[in-house]
Amino acid sequence: MKIFAGYDCGGSKTKCIIADESGEILASAEEGPSNFLSCGYEIARKSIKECTRQALIKAGLEEDQKIYSAYIGSASVELFSQNERIYNFFRSCVNAEHLGINNDAYIAWYGTTFGSTGIISIAGTGAVTYGIREDGSWKKVGGWGYLIGDDGSGYSLGRKALQLAVKSYDGTIEKNKFEEEIIKFFGLGSMRELVGMLYHDPYQGVKIVASAARCVFELFNVDYYLAVEVIDEAVSQIADAIYAVYSSLDLRNQFIKIGVSGGVFYRGGSKLLDLLQSKLIERGVEKFCLTFPHIPPEVSALLLSYSQVKHQNYEKIKQAILCRFKNNNEVDQNCVF
Repeated sequence: MKIFAGYDCGGSKTKCIIADESGEILASAEEGPSNFLSCGYEIARKSIKECTRQALIKAGLEEDQKIYSAYIGSASVELFSQNERIYNFFRSCVNAEHLGINNDAYIAWYGTTFGSTGIISIAGTGAVTYGIREDGSWKKVGGWGYLIGDDGSGYSLGRKALQLAVKSYDGTIEKNKFEEEIIKFFGLGSMRELVGMLYHDPYQGVKIVASAARCVFELFNVDYYLAVEVIDEAVSQIADAIYAVYSSLDLRNQFIKIGVSGGVFYRGGSKLLDLLQSKLIERGVEKFCLTFPHIPPEVSALLLSYSQVKHQNYEKIKQAILCRFKNNNEVDQNCVF
């Protein structure tokens, strides 16, 4: 039996799903982080190998079963990278006859467009926007990391929330609700406890700052004016990135899907997406549909594992997998013609 596998290798978790040659899902598994840029190669390798092992065992297969075709999406890989060292690293993680590797944005894009020209904007802890054409040409905006970029990301939102909270605490600005919200969210006895919490471990500090974005959304959802201003600025930055991609690839004369993925979009929901749609229209983006990816990233990678070997029943398998996994989102209806 030929085994096919899809992987989503992220900064906090690794997801793997395996299926047989007919497209029947056999099992899935989840393990720890596998973005080697943040967790290191050894932890990443351990997570990927264990995730594969668990999926194979759940499927009733031998834990060292060779996979026929596997596809990996990872934030640690540049789009369409041909880096042999990185390829060999993933080769050491997955025992596969055919192995495809690409950036995690690519599998999110594929799960949105299924290979058609389109844009994917990801705003999680960090932020990046890609436009990819059917012919493989592409444009990237963002992805510079929290030190110099990531406008519109969870990190940038959390940082703004913390800044408003500590300035309120210090009395350099008028008292605001962020002070109370941050103290409650982190369970602080005093605002000064933030210093030790944020700077003890720089890597954990980044995640802590990004988590504070939840306070922005809590207040945004009750229309607190400062939170509305923070979200408005972030959405403007995301719209600028999308428009830069749209203009660079000259997508004006065709209908495109613009996929959105990441915690900022999921927490902001339709309210944030309506705002983004308005800002895109203001910038001159035409004929587009805002949507979340239709399937989870590891499932998108699974489809790519069939596609890369030109499986003769790919279309049939794709439809069956879509029926099982497709997300139903009202945001799919946010179209402009």
